[in-house]
Amino acid sequence: MTQAPRGKGPAIEPVIRIDSEVTRCVRQHARLHPKTEVCGVLIGDNENGAIEVRASIEGINAAQAGTHVTFTQDAWEAIYRVKDERYPDGRIVGWYHSHPGFGVFLSEHDMFIQENFFSSPGQIAWVYDPHTDEEGCFGWVDGKVHRIGALSIADNNGDGTERTPKHTESLQHDEVEDVETIRVSRPSRQPEPPRWARWAMTALSHLSVLVFGFAACYLLFPFTLDKPMSWWYVAARVPALMAPLVLLLPSEPIIGWRALAVAPMVLLSAVLPLRLAALYGDFSRRNLGFMQLVDQLPRGARTLVLARGLLAGGAEDSGDPSSSAPVYWHFLSWPMALKGGFSPNLFNQGIPVQPRGDVSWFSVGRTDRFEFRTYPDYDYYIVHESSDPLRVDHSVRIEERRPGDWILYKRVAQMTDEP
Repeated sequence: MTQAPRGKGPAIEPVIRIDSEVTRCVRQHARLHPKTEVCGVLIGDNENGAIEVRASIEGINAAQAGTHVTFTQDAWEAIYRVKDERYPDGRIVGWYHSHPGFGVFLSEHDMFIQENFFSSPGQIAWVYDPHTDEEGCFGWVDGKVHRIGALSIADNNGDGTERTPKHTESLQHDEVEDVETIRVSRPSRQPEPPRWARWAMTALSHLSVLVFGFAACYLLFPFTLDKPMSWWYVAARVPALMAPLVLLLPSEPIIGWRALAVAPMVLLSAVLPLRLAALYGDFSRRNLGFMQLVDQLPRGARTLVLARGLLAGGAEDSGDPSSSAPVYWHFLSWPMALKGGFSPNLFNQGIPVQPRGDVSWFSVGRTDRFEFRTYPDYDYYIVHESSDPLRVDHSVRIEERRPGDWILYKRVAQMTDEP
């Protein structure tokens, strides 16, 4: 809190008189919730420049948490309902809340409540720590919120004894009309953790979860780290990831020369999707037979895909007009992706994993020199037939043919290495 400027005379604090029953109720409310903040309002009047606090109303429907409390709409409705029933002539002269275990001060959230809901010069804030029995009062002084150095608590219990003992560091007693004046000490405010520390803790917690998740995947999934990320393959994805950042650029009216500059992009945005749709549609029609055969596979079967006559050996040429990339390499992984099972022929360009397994690895550059007996560990073989037919022996049989020269073979007997 800001102290009164030196050399300009002492700031005049408001005169505050509180009924001892109010402090007893506040303490009792806070002690019932030693781990969460509680709140309520103070009822009284402003008489002859003094703030008289005669009663309190608990905020029973407030949003309570360990380090802050909020007056919700339900809380205000309940407060005003009790006020109209019990204190129809009283006014709300402030509010109270607890700080369980972290001292007496007004946090940024507390200041927001004080400045927006209790902004009248005749409204105060009472803070009580149920762990240490420390308490303090804050009020408006010269337009700013200060901790009040002196206030009066009136004992109106009828027998001259307050029910709840007060723990204060400095007391002054005036034997005038059964009123005691309390000089409240100002302990040093306990600062909240800086924002960067809170962000650091949040980042570390999220990072810990990610590390645990990656470790679990590495141990449980049938893959192992094999090589670093291939930058040449990832680089093509970077522009697409950066494209949404264009939305953050300052907006300017598209008029004049800007309209002419944007016209080619508008035209391309209409023509390119149509062209791509035509190419992809043609690709899907030509390879529909492959997808139909994948759909016929039993779930979990070990399947080897041979795109004979489609792969361009080990080169990067796709061999297909719909793409400049070797798209048929991806066909090796489709049975595993759609039907489960396991195949070591996972298309792993740019991905730092290598499959684990006990089946033999097949080189995509050897499709035209393939022999079934060389790879006996598979249950099914999906083959794109080429001009050089495969030699089929008694260990495999043709299950189904589909348009586009796609054939599904099934292993029906144990294979041997003998020709």
